[in-house]
Amino acid sequence: MTYFEEQRYGPVVPENKLKETAATDLQNFEARAGGFRRWEVEVGQVSIPGQFDAAHFKALHAHVMKDVYQWAGETRTDQNIERARVHEHNPKVYEDRIHYAPAEQVDKRLDEISEQLKRDNGLRGLGKEEFVAGAARYFDQINHVQPFRAGNEQTIMTAVALIGQEAGYKIDFDKVRGEELRKAGDQELARTSGEQQPALQGLRNVFSRITEPAEGREAELRRSPELASVAAPTLLEHQRGAERDFQQHGRRLGEEFAFQQVLGGHGREQALAVSKAQFEVERGRNLDENLPVLRSMADSLEKSGKVDMGELRDFRASMDRLQELEKPVKQEQAKEDFARYTPIVAGQLRDVNQHEDAATLERLQGIVQREGKLTGKDVDAFDQAIGKGNLLVADRTALDKLGKAGDVVAVQAGKSDRGNERSAGWDMER
Repeated sequence: MTYFEEQRYGPVVPENKLKETAATDLQNFEARAGGFRRWEVEVGQVSIPGQFDAAHFKALHAHVMKDVYQWAGETRTDQNIERARVHEHNPKVYEDRIHYAPAEQVDKRLDEISEQLKRDNGLRGLGKEEFVAGAARYFDQINHVQPFRAGNEQTIMTAVALIGQEAGYKIDFDKVRGEELRKAGDQELARTSGEQQPALQGLRNVFSRITEPAEGREAELRRSPELASVAAPTLLEHQRGAERDFQQHGRRLGEEFAFQQVLGGHGREQALAVSKAQFEVERGRNLDENLPVLRSMADSLEKSGKVDMGELRDFRASMDRLQELEKPVKQEQAKEDFARYTPIVAGQLRDVNQHEDAATLERLQGIVQREGKLTGKDVDAFDQAIGKGNLLVADRTALDKLGKAGDVVAVQAGKSDRGNERSAGWDMER
């Protein structure tokens, strides 16, 4: 057993129904048992319909891994487990590690990928070359999310095979060795500025070999060109790409910085500050506070001359992109939330006889969809309606989400702590 095989799951082999403690033995059983359950789904013996969102992935994992793990169906968000492993395909850096999406964002990112797939109409209407490119892209994105503590390989293959079926293609993962698929995936997860091969080329080569147009009239119709709808990336998708670049480059550079600090006798304080800033930015928190710390780290590493300058350049570029995208992404999300929760809250207000305020929210929703913001008296009207809801509506889940969206789209000088003003202001008027 090699060191890489032993570290396949990280430092601890996950608890499993066979009580296996050796990583290689568990991986082999995963492949056999999971491969059979995957086959059941792919040939239609077991139907697990869904939208390829978090709920669907949980259902797929629950079936594919039910013989292996008692916790099958729980994502890393459910278990709050971070995921990283030793990079077994990097011949240059023995200690290098592959890092995945933060645990707290797994479910959210799966839902985002589902929405992206809907905008692409499930990759329907594409010729083989275009479909292969799309399938490789979605495989890579889900692979980076790494939804589960273990059992990801079989579950992701099941999901992508189903995406293929719904688009009129047969993806036969049994035609590729697991090692080859993992290596192609790892090339993308650990991509650096020095990579000569184009992005996704390894995965595209694999998918091109194992993908064929499915037989039958229904599959043929799903490949009809008029169904094609390849959408442009949203601001949120650009942000996720920048976060991934930041993580890939920042983890390596952060480890090098920590090594230099300790070796130089400067102690752990600066290294810990950098680690904390990296953790926060990966999760989209406190960019104004944390990015200066990381830019200072980059300056220090550049002066040392002991790092790849191309990777340092890419790391700085990822930070710039994150800062540029932060506000527009929040505004876009707030606009979507305003549209999603206004009908719910308006209905709740009508249930407590606040018909005028319900109509006001619906009017304001139209303004937000057209202009992306609220100003002047419209902000006051929004606060008034939400304030009444805070006092009269029992289930405030949608109300709170709408209130937060309103805080982002509202433009009104001199206002602070708006949430408190809403309920307090209306209470005084009573």
